[in-house]
Amino acid sequence: MPVRLVPSFRTVRRVVAFATIPAAIAITIQDNLYEITPVTGSSMAPTLSPDYELEGRSDRLLWSKVSASANLTRGGLVIYTNPQHSERTAVKRVVALEGDTVILDPRRRPGTLDRTTGREDLDRVQAKAWDQMAPKFEVPFGHVWVEGDNWRKSNDSNNFGPISKSLIIGSSPVIVFPWARLGTKPWDVRRRSGTRVVKGTQGVPPEVFRDMFE
Repeated sequence: MPVRLVPSFRTVRRVVAFATIPAAIAITIQDNLYEITPVTGSSMAPTLSPDYELEGRSDRLLWSKVSASANLTRGGLVIYTNPQHSERTAVKRVVALEGDTVILDPRRRPGTLDRTTGREDLDRVQAKAWDQMAPKFEVPFGHVWVEGDNWRKSNDSNNFGPISKSLIIGSSPVIVFPWARLGTKPWDVRRRSGTRVVKGTQGVPPEVFRDMFE
């Protein structure tokens, strides 16, 4: 009896199923539940990726994507879609919530630190927008104000204003790499910031209060 070398359709189907099901599960988890991302750049240094600028080493964070924008806190971290470049994401600290009043830090005015960046035109536009918000700005409903810990190298709400909560992809992170920092949350140690925040009434549109007292 000749040896059958061609696999049966049933065998091929099983192989394909075994190969695709784990991949589908992994994609589902990454799209809807959790995601691991590296923190590149130095905007969050020294809190995150403190050696990135000199050695290119970055922290990797595990993010929760389940109701990512539902329980945000001042001082917590978020990963969000960059409002200026939709193909990119960014990691920043939530400084103020909707309804809060942000008292802007003059050092963070776009173009203030270095006027020879090669992006003077953009800095000029962003500085004009910043001036319109200064000296204080109330975060509108459905938005948050985000900033990087390294004010000298951060592109954040001082450049493009508060971000919509709909842009937030993940929150409540934990470091998973490098191993020496596994499970730590160095951002829980508050760092001094020139930006001041007057707490408002979170989560309720101003018109609701107006309606209540009319």
